[in-house]
Amino acid sequence: YFLTEDGIREKLAVLKFAEENGIDPSTPTPRKAGNERVFVGREMELAALREWMSNDSERILNLYGPAGIGKDTLLREFSERDGVMVFIHEIKEIDSLRAVILHLADFLASRKFGRLKKSVEHGYDPGEVAYILSSGVKNLIIAIEGMDGDVVAPLIDLLKGLPDGIKLAVITEGAEELPAEQRVKHLEVPPLSEEEVMELLEKKGADADYEEVMRETGGNPLLIGAHLTGHGGGDIDEVMERVIDGLSDEERKEMLAIAVSERSIPPEMVSRPPPYLIKEDGLRLHPVMKERLLHRASDEEIRMAHIAAAGLSDSTIDRLKHFLLAGDLERASGVLRREMSDITENHLFHLEGIIDEGMAPTPELKLLLADHFIQSGKREKAMEICKRAHNQAEPGSVTWVRTIIRMGRIHAMNMELDNAEEYYRKAVETSRRKMYIREEAVAQREWGALLLKRRKITEAKKRLEIALDLALMVKDEFLLSRIMVDKGNLKLASKDVEGAFSYYASSLGVSGDSATPEKAYALAICYQKIDMFEALGNMNKLAMTYLDCARTFVEIGNKEKGAYYGHMALNLAKNMGNEVTFRKIEESLKDLGIGQAARD
Repeated sequence: YFLTEDGIREKLAVLKFAEENGIDPSTPTPRKAGNERVFVGREMELAALREWMSNDSERILNLYGPAGIGKDTLLREFSERDGVMVFIHEIKEIDSLRAVILHLADFLASRKFGRLKKSVEHGYDPGEVAYILSSGVKNLIIAIEGMDGDVVAPLIDLLKGLPDGIKLAVITEGAEELPAEQRVKHLEVPPLSEEEVMELLEKKGADADYEEVMRETGGNPLLIGAHLTGHGGGDIDEVMERVIDGLSDEERKEMLAIAVSERSIPPEMVSRPPPYLIKEDGLRLHPVMKERLLHRASDEEIRMAHIAAAGLSDSTIDRLKHFLLAGDLERASGVLRREMSDITENHLFHLEGIIDEGMAPTPELKLLLADHFIQSGKREKAMEICKRAHNQAEPGSVTWVRTIIRMGRIHAMNMELDNAEEYYRKAVETSRRKMYIREEAVAQREWGALLLKRRKITEAKKRLEIALDLALMVKDEFLLSRIMVDKGNLKLASKDVEGAFSYYASSLGVSGDSATPEKAYALAICYQKIDMFEALGNMNKLAMTYLDCARTFVEIGNKEKGAYYGHMALNLAKNMGNEVTFRKIEESLKDLGIGQAARD
């Protein structure tokens, strides 16, 4: 997307925004002296983790200690020393078990365990997740930061069906009673001892009095780092406030972009903020810092942080979510329109979350999301979203009528033809009364095509003639093309083959010596197959039909339209995650001489 004209324009707009607001999108803030990662002590705690991992009767750990005491760091060190995979997820306010599993899938895929990611890209099935984890993953700690019953309790249930080598750690500030039937091990992470603080200062090369450091920090590693970088002593809240007060405007905006980011922290773990947003000292990445920063920020500052985070992200879904949270519905809609081909099954899974979280605040945006679900064969979800949009839209408005047309379309795809006709009739009546010419043209065309399927030839002809007149008024070329195909089908149903060929040729831009009636008819058959496979939800055959369209257009000399349908075929195969079909289509397009044009 970012290589297209729109993408370059958006990136330039983002860079302008960054410049106007003092954000440097490319250069990370240098690491300050004293913030090098150094690990000392904790031998008793590491031994306790080894014992826990080897004890099959203890599957769940409550790792607790004050903020900044080094709970995450302890798990990272254990992972490095003992070769145990450790996945750490910081629970967000809107998180669910599904969100945690998606992040876990990314984590495992980065470590060559890709099966879980392929599975959850097509939906979340707890049984399938348990099966995949059981059959391929050993020695894994799933660590959850925060005590959220909606996440922790289902994870504990999921754990019951997993091998003993997969364990759950719940990281909290104080000891917690977890909702588990099985035995829970509690492990406290204490402050560093005087000897450990001396060792830490020596390894950091810090010229500081260890007694003063102990007095100011109480042996808390995070506070020791703050003390060595000039942020003074006191409890963690006081230190955080001083750090925030000392931030420059540029640092504050950059830190807010980190704070609103939905990527998991710390950066050594799963997904993380883009490299240019990462502050490498633990103090600035600490969840308490993010919490304090967001608490002190104004609504406008948070809105601007979301826009900055959206613009600097390479993820379609991340941009969409940040624009929604910023209340920038125009840009959110633009992401959906321009990046339709980049939205995969995995993204659709996230889009369900956006709907469920109430982040699609306008009916227009809900309709855009519904269109993606329709095109991916998820018609039940699409109907649910259309109903929400319909109830939210102003009765009689253009959006209200569009929701009715979408619902009629879904009923028609489900072969619920009586219901579909009723919706189209309502859309036509309202559009005519309100003078919505294009909406009436769409409704009349879809209604006419439906009547043709029901062999109601006379009524179908009437609806398609009205649709044609209206489409000519609004000069909608795509709608005109589809109406001409329908009229060709109507002629064919009346056994007027010559008339059908004429309409097909006109509709599909067929002309010249190579544009035989047979070629025009072949393209019309492709259109009929497209409608059929969309209705059946057979995405694989739909992709191959797009390829047939591309091939026929190339044969009649229209490489531009050939590339268009080749592009549709490639994207559909990509979205399905069907590597074999994708490669087959790619090779065929290359042989046709439109491989690069189709990819572009």
